[in-house]
Amino acid sequence: MKNTIILLTLTLVITYTQKINAQVTYPDCEKAKDLNKCYDNKILAFTDSLLTKTIKEKIIRFSKKDTIQIYSRINFLKTGEATKSLSEFTISIDSIDHSELDYLIGKLPIVSPALNYDDEPMDYTMRAPINFKIDRLTQELVPIKEHETIEYEKSPAKIVVNDPDQFPIYEGCDNNLTLIEAKKCVQTIISKHIGDNFNMQILNDNGIPSSKVFILFKVNKEGEIIDFKSRGPHPALDIEITRVIKLLPKFIKPAMKDGEAVSVPFGMAVNLQLN
Repeated sequence: MKNTIILLTLTLVITYTQKINAQVTYPDCEKAKDLNKCYDNKILAFTDSLLTKTIKEKIIRFSKKDTIQIYSRINFLKTGEATKSLSEFTISIDSIDHSELDYLIGKLPIVSPALNYDDEPMDYTMRAPINFKIDRLTQELVPIKEHETIEYEKSPAKIVVNDPDQFPIYEGCDNNLTLIEAKKCVQTIISKHIGDNFNMQILNDNGIPSSKVFILFKVNKEGEIIDFKSRGPHPALDIEITRVIKLLPKFIKPAMKDGEAVSVPFGMAVNLQLN
């Protein structure tokens, strides 16, 4: 960028609430342990049932491979409805135009919307690969499912603790800090890490003068960052923030509760701005 100053402003909010649900919930997935896996399998079943005979025949005829993937990117409004202008089903077969799959968007069911940090409905984009294998003998498309379709919680035992006695400790933060002080120290370190590593050129390249990206992840009992999710207005921002977070070093100490290591959730709002 010529004669351009890049300014990164960050607001980090770390929360312990269990009400955060930064993704939509597909019908009949309400009790599923893994909402992402349930969503993926529901979208697979939905697509398999609604692909027209003509589309299936074209896939089987023109695909050079015996496994194919339809990629779905669905933007769900805070009402739970899919918006056609920001959603798509795509397939990498030259003889099939992406517009031939647009009819699927209008047939998607209404979902339970994603919730923001104030427990309010928000727009959210879900992405899922939809995989099929081609049975050349029967000339049929066969959906490829996850090994576990829906796994239910067998007990109310806590997996993630939202009120630890001790915050996870990063290198550079004193072990004797209070909960609030440790939280502020971690905020400072993560804020600096994102500021140092996020490629702001991505905003300029995509014509985005400013943006907010929401991030959710957990720090497990080993101090590792797991279950990372992000929600931004453009896929390029999601990809970049994922790359940056993966560069974070492991916490030197996990959160503690009643003398035992526990997993804790983090919620972060990152504001990005080009000046």
